[in-house]
Amino acid sequence: MLQEIRDKSQGWIAKTIIGVIVLLLALTGFEAIFRAVSNDGEVASVNGEGIATAEFNDTYQQQRYILSANGQFDGTPEAVKELKKLVTDNLINYRILVQAATNAGFSYLPEAYIKQAIESNPLYQTNGQFDYSLFEQEIRNYGYGSDKQFVRDQLDRNLLSQLQSGIVDANFVTNDRASYLAKLLEQTRDFSYKELDANKVTNISDEEIATWYEDHKNTLKTPEQVVLEYIELDRNNFLEQTTVSDKELSDLYAKKVVELDKTAVRHRIAHILIPITANQSAEQAKTKIDTIENELKQGKDFATVAKEESQDTGTADKGGDLGFVTTDDLPDPEAFAPVLTTLTKVGDISEPVRSRFGWHIIKLTDIQKATIPSFDSLREQLASELKQQKAYEAYLAEQRKLDSAAYENYDNLAQVAKDFNLTLKETKPFGRETGYDVITSNDKVIKAAFSESLLKNEENSGIIEVTPNTSIIVHVKEHLQPSNMTLEQATPDIKVALQKEKATSEGEQLVADVKTGKIAVNDTWKAFKSVKQPLQLSAEEFQKLSLSPEILESLFAMPKPTGDKPSVYGITLKNGNYAVIALSKVNEFTGSLSDGDKLQYQTLADNDSANKLWEEYRQYLKDNAEIKYFDSED
Repeated sequence: MLQEIRDKSQGWIAKTIIGVIVLLLALTGFEAIFRAVSNDGEVASVNGEGIATAEFNDTYQQQRYILSANGQFDGTPEAVKELKKLVTDNLINYRILVQAATNAGFSYLPEAYIKQAIESNPLYQTNGQFDYSLFEQEIRNYGYGSDKQFVRDQLDRNLLSQLQSGIVDANFVTNDRASYLAKLLEQTRDFSYKELDANKVTNISDEEIATWYEDHKNTLKTPEQVVLEYIELDRNNFLEQTTVSDKELSDLYAKKVVELDKTAVRHRIAHILIPITANQSAEQAKTKIDTIENELKQGKDFATVAKEESQDTGTADKGGDLGFVTTDDLPDPEAFAPVLTTLTKVGDISEPVRSRFGWHIIKLTDIQKATIPSFDSLREQLASELKQQKAYEAYLAEQRKLDSAAYENYDNLAQVAKDFNLTLKETKPFGRETGYDVITSNDKVIKAAFSESLLKNEENSGIIEVTPNTSIIVHVKEHLQPSNMTLEQATPDIKVALQKEKATSEGEQLVADVKTGKIAVNDTWKAFKSVKQPLQLSAEEFQKLSLSPEILESLFAMPKPTGDKPSVYGITLKNGNYAVIALSKVNEFTGSLSDGDKLQYQTLADNDSANKLWEEYRQYLKDNAEIKYFDSED
């Protein structure tokens, strides 16, 4: 249960949305899901609405392609059958949710809204203007076939988000449930553990190795490998060729002065907060903030009122002071920034404003302007910035040319290298998980190298960025298929496997001996007192513990010890070692929680309950849907 709560506390909205279409999105890069298709046969129907065979085939091929590229699909009849069923089921689940959203009266955002959001995104801009080439390159990196597919994906995501919000917003959790959760998560545990190092297992004979080889030789294969030839584009080469003029420097300085004049202003603000919580509705919070506003209008001192009325425990004692802030570090920029522009003089007080925290009243207490540096003091910095910008633009332009040339000469990378005066380089053989440098270990390179278009169609890849300053185009020169390992080739791997097996066997025996009292926990074990749960540990505290996450998570999944006997559990760690954990005591939480902690646990309980409600709703929709499967060709 605790692990489930920990998982769900990591942003439940994101996780549950992903859960809706997890494999469809993760495996297809969204492309095949939202593609318009003709109704040329159906693989299934949901409440009378068919899922076209063409849609299924596109999604299946995309998923098969990406799974194969990542070494997760072996092409066996069993794997094909399983993947086809998975694709069908996920298309059905997705169609059920879309139908539920439209039936509930939710509607799509206007496409213009999404397009405006895209064009205003700094990621897709050059010199403050929307750059379609940057946008196109970015969405293709994420598997979108076109800008229309990307826009469609955003619209569908928003539609499903509306449905989910409509369901989970009706959720509520009692105070008792939140208190129980707090008590559960605030407990600590005393324990000891002993780790058996698999690498120290040396009693492995040649006969054992030979026997293991005979028992497993059909599964002992050399890895599938490729040898790539590639050409490389280096951004630094463009930087060396770039020059800037005095006029360009002075123009940039003038622009900086305008920007600094706007952004260098820092405002010091104070606020009074009445939060919206499980015990305080939005209406109640608004009534309180309106009463406070009337008190301030009657001349009552803001700092005094903040100390008496504000429910922000971090700032109330300081008269609500939030210090000097810029737009970027406001508590809730979307809510606070527009209000801040209306406070022009020190002493100005806002009307009540709603944020994601609750209701606020904000006061401007000071304004601070920064000194504008001189042109000479910034000259070197400006020159560097201009060169970087111009070099990057030249680099991107050359990328586009190179990508186009590689596409036109799809089977001849040597000709592309010659045309662009680039050196045709070559890698050593490497597999899906055995890269040896920054290129062969790059996920995008591996994905491209083992893709169908490069392996079977013998095409060039597109531009692949391997570092912020380096991009390459690759071509498969040689494809080395897996083959049966000889005993000599397999011996190192067999030794590791036998070491793990023997460490596990020894560890399991130790667990049994401790449980029966044959062996007692002693000072050779590592002992820990009052260890907090993973969710409660800061990064610094976790580092000081020097414990693997596997041990810590197992510890808090173990039952309480009974009597004088510890609760004992064994686990094989990711490094192959075996850990035996002896839980000696569970320390129940008996202290009191601050208001902030109570709010945190209330939120955590709300999120956990909302997750369950959403999952139950999805299952209810599926249980009550009329689903028909039709025969399809393999």
